[in-house]
Amino acid sequence: MKFLTFAFCFFFVFTNVQSQIEDVPISNSIYNFILRLESKGLTGTIPMSHIPLQKQEIIKILRNARDNESNLSSNDLKLLSQYEKEFGIEIVNFSSVFPSKTHPNSIFWNGFMDNTEKVFYKYDDLVDNVDVRPLGSIDFIYNKGDSSRQVAIGTLGLKLSGTIDGKLGFYLQATNGRKIAGDKALAFYNPEYSKSFKFTNLESDIDLTQSHITYQNGWFRAKIGRMEEKIGAGLFQSTYISTTSPPIDAISLSANFSNFRYTYYLGSLIGLIESRETSGINTKIATKLMNQHRFSLRPSWGEIAFWESVIYSDRGLDIAY
Repeated sequence: MKFLTFAFCFFFVFTNVQSQIEDVPISNSIYNFILRLESKGLTGTIPMSHIPLQKQEIIKILRNARDNESNLSSNDLKLLSQYEKEFGIEIVNFSSVFPSKTHPNSIFWNGFMDNTEKVFYKYDDLVDNVDVRPLGSIDFIYNKGDSSRQVAIGTLGLKLSGTIDGKLGFYLQATNGRKIAGDKALAFYNPEYSKSFKFTNLESDIDLTQSHITYQNGWFRAKIGRMEEKIGAGLFQSTYISTTSPPIDAISLSANFSNFRYTYYLGSLIGLIESRETSGINTKIATKLMNQHRFSLRPSWGEIAFWESVIYSDRGLDIAY
């Protein structure tokens, strides 16, 4: 199976490197690069056992990699430079549809033709940053052994992210896609499309919408939202929540210190359908929840974690867990 992808998207996230507490979704290719840095021991005390990571954590990893660039190959250095631009470590010029005080250059008309990054709106200073930009792609996937089998998938959407007052982070990625033509079965070789329950089970559109709000003040952090999660160790698949899992509605509370972290996590999973109807208002789906407690010690050489979790169904919220 071979993939050929053409994308016309402004997907990069360029924001001020200060006070960025919003999470970066695991669909971002930065995580593949971070896994390589982890294999070289260049991620510091930030483990990959539970992602997504906060943007400020990713920036810290990239800066640590730059400080140890002698351990990187020429290809690693090219990728590092690319992600330094994407995450605002390296200064990049922008042109906006709606200019702001910090980025006054308008996309009309010179900004449309020059080499600046194009966004709908962007503002950033030492404590606040907002980034609004379009997303879009067309993917062509074909079977190398049978050239007659192919599929074209198109997606469009909008991404809004930022931090307010250095304490409130937010992220919204609203995208929708459809099969333009071809064999739908081939689309599932792209793991992102297989995460859409509407597309895989209900023969509907590709809904990949994610969002979250994060509050962080000192050592305390709280998050609520619908996000892709990956929990547990593993090279190609994590041991608890895998990379093929659809986005999860969840609430998490955590206490974060330099060498210690405690996290409580409550997530809503997709339960079994208990009615004859498989779609519509008459469909009955059993409640399925996941509770998790985890605390970890983080010495300079790694992480030691203690963890427990319970998955239960058709009982509603249970305070006992």
